[in-house]
Amino acid sequence: MNSLPEPHPLDFDWRFTPETVEEFVALIGKERGLLAVGTPSIARRFCQLGREVVLVDRQPFHLVCNHSQIEIDSNTPEISGFCTAVVDPPWYQEHVMTWIAWSARCVGVGGQIYASIWPPDTRPTGESEFEEVIDWLKGWSTVSLHNQHPRYDLPLFERGSIEAGLKQDLSISPRIGRLLKINVQSLPEVPPLKNKKEKWLRFVFDDYQLALRLRQDNPTGPAIVPLPGIENCKWPYVSRRAPGRDLIDIWSSRNEVAVVNGSAKVADILRQVALAEDQAAFDTALSAVPLLANWKIPRPPYRRVSEWAHPQ
Repeated sequence: MNSLPEPHPLDFDWRFTPETVEEFVALIGKERGLLAVGTPSIARRFCQLGREVVLVDRQPFHLVCNHSQIEIDSNTPEISGFCTAVVDPPWYQEHVMTWIAWSARCVGVGGQIYASIWPPDTRPTGESEFEEVIDWLKGWSTVSLHNQHPRYDLPLFERGSIEAGLKQDLSISPRIGRLLKINVQSLPEVPPLKNKKEKWLRFVFDDYQLALRLRQDNPTGPAIVPLPGIENCKWPYVSRRAPGRDLIDIWSSRNEVAVVNGSAKVADILRQVALAEDQAAFDTALSAVPLLANWKIPRPPYRRVSEWAHPQ
């Protein structure tokens, strides 16, 4: 399988433009290997060029030669052997600090990190959070703003939010970041992320992704119903601050969303969908949750089906 799954909003998966990837390749220099933290496009390019690289990313499908499929947190084992890292965390303060601190412990004292973080005016608290991150970094490193500005392609899920028509700041991302250059002078403690108590199952059909939240519920039967106030099941936002986001139980890479009752039973239905070999079997499997028949799930025969799990 030589294609990538579509970006999914739960992964905060905005991907660098080809031009930005080449800028990073030139920035790192030919003599250095790279720890690519949440930067699969850069890792793929390094692999193509025959350069030493390890990708750290929880998504299993990235077409990268050396891939460590792990979640970054305070208890994540460190990866040694690199003095340079490029880090692209979700653009929220706790993720930025956890991912950068973990990367610093990997590259060690004297190591160097390039980290992409949010630009000005991303959100009302963005600049105060940015200053807090800079003050924290100054406690254990030297830090400066690099003149490179990482740019991102428009993902399908954001295209879906734009098509939903709200056209507000919670619906559109800036798709251009600020690049921090960090020289590690001492090893920081890795701040733990907030407890992730809920488990999500990820189903991949060809390149399309469905994420299903596993809740503790006990219904008489499986049900998938629209999210209140959301037209045609299209989530009109990309921001984590969007109202009602915590109500989403099933979420596609096309920004289709709904509420689920009976998540374990719905998971079994999706497994039957994955086993379907023709349209008739597909329709039969989805008959218990007819709302999904209108979503963009590919029809069999499939090029790829997969299931994996992650916290959120």
